[in-house]
Amino acid sequence: MSILPKTSRASLRVLTILILISFFLRAPFFLRDYIDKDESTFVIMGQSWVDGQLPFTSLWDLKPLFVFGFFALLLKLFGKSLLLIRAVGMLMVALTGYIFYIQSSSFRSKNQSLFAAILCCYLLSLFGAVQGVMSEHLAVFSLLLGWYFYHEKKYYFLGGFILCSALLFKSNYVYALFLFALLELYLAVKNKSFSPLYKSFLGLLIPIGICVFPYWQSDNLSTLYNAMISAPLAYADTDITTQLKTLLYLLPIGGIYLFILLKNKYELNRRNLGLLALNIGVLFSFIKLGKINDHYLLQWYPLFLLFLVQSKLKWPKFEAKKSVRAALLLLLILPVESYKEYNALWTHQKQNDTWYNGEGVAVPNYLKEQKLDQESVFYLDFHIGYWFQNQNPPTMVATHPSNIARKELYPFIPSIRNNPSEELKYLFEVVRPSIIVKRKNKILGKDFDRENQQIEDYLNRFYRPIHRIDKAVILQRLELE
Repeated sequence: MSILPKTSRASLRVLTILILISFFLRAPFFLRDYIDKDESTFVIMGQSWVDGQLPFTSLWDLKPLFVFGFFALLLKLFGKSLLLIRAVGMLMVALTGYIFYIQSSSFRSKNQSLFAAILCCYLLSLFGAVQGVMSEHLAVFSLLLGWYFYHEKKYYFLGGFILCSALLFKSNYVYALFLFALLELYLAVKNKSFSPLYKSFLGLLIPIGICVFPYWQSDNLSTLYNAMISAPLAYADTDITTQLKTLLYLLPIGGIYLFILLKNKYELNRRNLGLLALNIGVLFSFIKLGKINDHYLLQWYPLFLLFLVQSKLKWPKFEAKKSVRAALLLLLILPVESYKEYNALWTHQKQNDTWYNGEGVAVPNYLKEQKLDQESVFYLDFHIGYWFQNQNPPTMVATHPSNIARKELYPFIPSIRNNPSEELKYLFEVVRPSIIVKRKNKILGKDFDRENQQIEDYLNRFYRPIHRIDKAVILQRLELE
């Protein structure tokens, strides 16, 4: 029995189609500086690791270690290339669609499976700021791949290893995998067969060991524990009112699950129950966190789509010309974001004679051209600029701008400042950056009124705007004049 799915001309054609579609959807975003703040943070954290600093010790952010490791690996292999990072992200989306296709083809026809796989790639590439390389892309690829090895190939050790890796890409998968593990434990006790559970448990120890070893060796285990366990728990400690609002948003989705189950459209065997547990666990994590945004949904889309594929709902066969044309028309209409970006990219190239675009590229270029201080810059937005300038953020907390204002995280950050007010005072009164870069009419966001006001007061006292590039406002410290 081979580990990977047997290849054939047909499956290679499917993979080629998915790569081409993913490329078409995502290519115009390859050279845009900034798509989502999280991706910029991953790049900065990965570069710091390549430069010799363990994550959470020099720079800090609220994401699992494997995310930074993935970016560090890309930067180590390919150097500082945003294009290659985005190209690898495109391949991850295509491979996720292909793994989805392999699993879907056990339940649906080849045409139906191909359409579902293409739709999976669309969902992972459209409808929000999701064209970068997000932790959700890495996590859902790992989850589907681990699920494939666990249930299709019965390679429980390898399945456990990859499923645990998914958790180390996206920590809120803990609820989904916990429910799945409880179900497997129940079935193991019921059937008196513990071998799958035992082997998968041994597999999950390996990625945990990979995380722990460098921190154990450098006597930083408490730093790792605080960053990957304590801080995420504090971040997810949302009030009940916010959680209930999120639950209300999810009720229509829950209705779809209930309809399929109550109408006996879903066979309750071991595999299907496990997939249902994963679906419920992901939705519960949204409720626990108290919010849903475009890139959070990336970790749920393929699971929900696979749930629909495995159900007994009737799907079009995509054999008649009418149904094929309707599907093609739908797929041509959906990528509005990609069409807009192609147009914006072409316009930018004609006007500026370069394909790289965005404030995160333009601001560092401006600072260099004007011979302004590039070693003392604080980005309140467009913070990928640190990477283009070969600089680190001014403090370990400023790696992601919003981290500064999240008071619940400070007890778990190895910093001598204890709250946002102290951090901002240190930044503006001790570090005193020569240059501040902010977004027009915005600082840290609507949830941080007190911190926004404190920053605004410092900017009014010590800085003056000297230039604006699109939505980026560049300010210079008055004392330098």
